[in-house]
Order: sequence, then C-alpha cells, then structure tokens
Amino acid sequence: MPELKVKPKARRTPKRKEPQREYVFTSSERQALKRIGLRIHKILYEQGKSVEWLGFKIGVARSALNEIIAGRSNPKFLTLRAIVLDGLGYKNLNQFFREIEE
Repeated sequence: MPELKVKPKARRTPKRKEPQREYVFTSSERQALKRIGLRIHKILYEQGKSVEWLGFKIGVARSALNEIIAGRSNPKFLTLRAIVLDGLGYKNLNQFFREIEE
C-alpha cells in the first residue's frame, strides 16, 4: 500500500508594499498648515456648512478636506484655490491669507 505523503504548506510570499511618501515639515510650515485648516474650519462653522458640502461643491473628497483642515496635509495650489474661491466665497487668495496672518 502506498504511503500517504503530506504536502508541505506552501510558503506565502509577503505582499510587496510600496513605501508611502512622507513629507517632513518644519515647525513653521506645520503651523502655517494648521492656521489654514483652522481658518477653513472656522469659516465653514460660521456659514453653517459641513465638510461634506464643501467637498461636493468643489469636487474634492471629504477625507482629503479633513486632512487639510487638521493641518496634516499640504494642499495643492489649485485645491486650495478651489476651497477658498469656489467653496468659501472669497474674491481672491490674498484676502484669505491676510485673515490668516491677523
């Protein structure tokens, strides 16, 4: 009678994960990002609007907006422009940044 051979368990190769890019911000850059996020949050609160509303209006994901508002993400210029001009109703970016500096 033939012997029953047990197959060795197949080795699983680990999934290759691409390293995530992580940007290191200086403390002044981190503070600037937080001021931008706080200003956006304050204006949304004053207008009685939600992050979901803003995301729908400008076509940006809610999760991306939450990262920007929390100061953890550095928004691209065009994204920031869409948030400020189209979403929050400013006439230009200078006005927005002047309010941040005050």
